[in-house]
Amino acid sequence: ILSTPRNTKEQSVRGPKMIVSDLDGTLFDRSGQLSPLTAQTLETLTKQGVSLVLATGRHHRDVRSLFAHTDLTFSLISSNGARAFDESGTRLVAHNLTLRQVARIIAIALTCGDIHLIVYTEGSWNVLEPFPHTEERIRQGRLSFRLRNRHGVKR
Repeated sequence: ILSTPRNTKEQSVRGPKMIVSDLDGTLFDRSGQLSPLTAQTLETLTKQGVSLVLATGRHHRDVRSLFAHTDLTFSLISSNGARAFDESGTRLVAHNLTLRQVARIIAIALTCGDIHLIVYTEGSWNVLEPFPHTEERIRQGRLSFRLRNRHGVKR
């Protein structure tokens, strides 16, 4: 959101007041990393009073861990809009599916063949089987998963 001066008194205010950005393919490079230049630019902007909001399909804990090495403060919209957090990490919004909705989605997914099913519960991601993308992220310490069988029992 960019501010546009409306009169001469406001013309001295330049630049954005807030930046809202996706992560993957936007702030992060192809390897899923925040480049030093991007991190420095965002830190400079936030120190100048620009609010930073990150919007992503990723889980909020994963995002926070990815930015732990920076001095950035940011608000966060995560899990494709299902969660929103302020700059201090306080949850502002949580939209959850009902158990009935979850059961229906899982039942459909299990009949579709080659689908990697990942279900997030309040405390963790749950997978029926690991696959290359998740295994790499687990090794990097960027995601935590629990393996489950088709009946929800831990393996």
